[in-house]
Amino acid sequence: MRIRILGLGAASGVLISLMLAAPASAGTGVSPPSLRAALESGSSVTITKTVHTPPIPPNPDIVFLSDTTGSMGPAIANVRANATSIMNKVIAVQPTAEFAAAEYKDREHCSIDPFNFHLDQALTANIANAQAGIGTWTASGGCDVPESQINALFQLATTASVGFRSNSTRIIAWFGDSNGHDPSVGHTLTNAINALVAADIRVIAVPVITSSGNGLDSTGQATAIANATGGLVLPSASPDQVAHSILTGLKNLPVTVKPVPTCDSGLTATYDAASKTVTSGTDAIFKETLTVAPKAVGVLKCTVDFLLNGNHVDGFQQKVTIIAFGVTAGGNFVIGDKNAVRGTSVTFWGSQWSKRNTLSGGAAPRSFKGFENHPRRPECGQNWVTRPGNSARPPRGPLPAFMLVLVSSKVTKSGSSIAGNTLHEVVVKTYRGYAPNPGHRGTGKVVARVC
Repeated sequence: MRIRILGLGAASGVLISLMLAAPASAGTGVSPPSLRAALESGSSVTITKTVHTPPIPPNPDIVFLSDTTGSMGPAIANVRANATSIMNKVIAVQPTAEFAAAEYKDREHCSIDPFNFHLDQALTANIANAQAGIGTWTASGGCDVPESQINALFQLATTASVGFRSNSTRIIAWFGDSNGHDPSVGHTLTNAINALVAADIRVIAVPVITSSGNGLDSTGQATAIANATGGLVLPSASPDQVAHSILTGLKNLPVTVKPVPTCDSGLTATYDAASKTVTSGTDAIFKETLTVAPKAVGVLKCTVDFLLNGNHVDGFQQKVTIIAFGVTAGGNFVIGDKNAVRGTSVTFWGSQWSKRNTLSGGAAPRSFKGFENHPRRPECGQNWVTRPGNSARPPRGPLPAFMLVLVSSKVTKSGSSIAGNTLHEVVVKTYRGYAPNPGHRGTGKVVARVC
C-alpha cells in the first residue's frame, strides 16, 4: 500500500516512507534520533521530535552558598554531612559537573564578623576539595537580622576567580534564614540581579527555618532573584532538611532546548518554536518540518543539534537523510516486484523489459516496454493501463536523477491494452543511456521505497 504521512501532520498529497530509529534506551536524548525518508521534490513532511532532557541540567557548575552567621549551625552541619552525597548524585547524572563553596556573614554591619563574603573553594571537579571548602564553614557572628547575601551574589556573578566555565550550566545553591541588607556593600538587589542575569547564573534558594532568622524570602528578595535568573525558591526547610532541598532544587531547574539544523542545499528543517523551556528531566516536544525545494533531487542530509541551555551535549543530535525524487510527466515507469529490492540494479524501460523484470504474478507480455500512462499517478494498490511499445509516449528525457517508479506484481495484455497493478512505489537512481525509443534502455538502482 501507499504510505501517506498519517499521524505526522504532513501536507496533503505528500508521499513518504519513514524509517525511524528506535528511541534512545538510556532515557535522555532525541527520539527518534534518526530519520530516513523518501520525499517528492517541492513537498514537506512534519514529524514530532521529543527531546528527553536530563534530570539535572548538562555540564553544571554548582556553587554552594551558605549564610554562616550564628543561627545557621544546624543547617550548616546538615549540608556539611551530606554535601559529598549530593555531589556524587550529580556526578552520576552529569559526569562533567564542577563544584564550589562560598559563604557570607555581615562585616559591614557587624564588626566582629571577619568578612562580608568569602570564596572557600573555586569551582573544581574534585569532590574532596569542594567538600573541604564546605568543611571550613563555621556559624558565628551576625549582629543584626539582615545579612550580606546581596553582595555575595553580586560577587559570585562578577568575580573571575569563582571559575565558571564558558559552556556550563551555572547554578548557585543558596541557603540562609534571613533577608539581606539592600544595598549591601554598595550593591543593590537590582545590581545583583543584573549581574546574575548577565552571567547566566540560575539561583536555587532554600529558606531555612530558625528561631533567630526572619526568613530568607521574608521581603521577596529570594523570589525576585530566582524569577529573574530562571531558578526557584524551595519551600522553607528545617535545618535537617536543607541538603535534601538543595538536591530537589537541582532536579527541578528549567532547561532551554534549542534545535539548530545544518542541512544540505535543497533541504530545510524548521520548527514550531525557536526554543522551548521545560523543567529538567521532562520532555521538550517539537514539530519538525522537513521541506525539499522544488526540483531538488538526490540524497539530502541534515544534522540537527538540540542545544541544552545553549550548549552542545553529546547524545542530543538527530541525523536526517531524505531521498528527494522527481516524477515524470504524463505517466510512470514500471519494474517487476521481484526486482524492487533496495540496492538492486533495474531496467524500467526497453525492448527487453519483460525479460529483465521478474513478477510474482507471472511473466509480462513482450509488447510492454515499461511505461504506463493512465492514471498519471496511481495510488499504491491501484491498477493502471497503457498501450504496447512506445505508443504511450514516454518522456523525452533527461529523466530525474532520482525518479519515482511503480512496482507491479502482475502485467497482462488484452487486445491493444496492457494492464498492471501498483504493488509499491520506489525511488530509482537513474543511469545514463535512456531515450524514448525502446532500443535505448532506461536503467538505474533502487534506493528507497515510497509505499
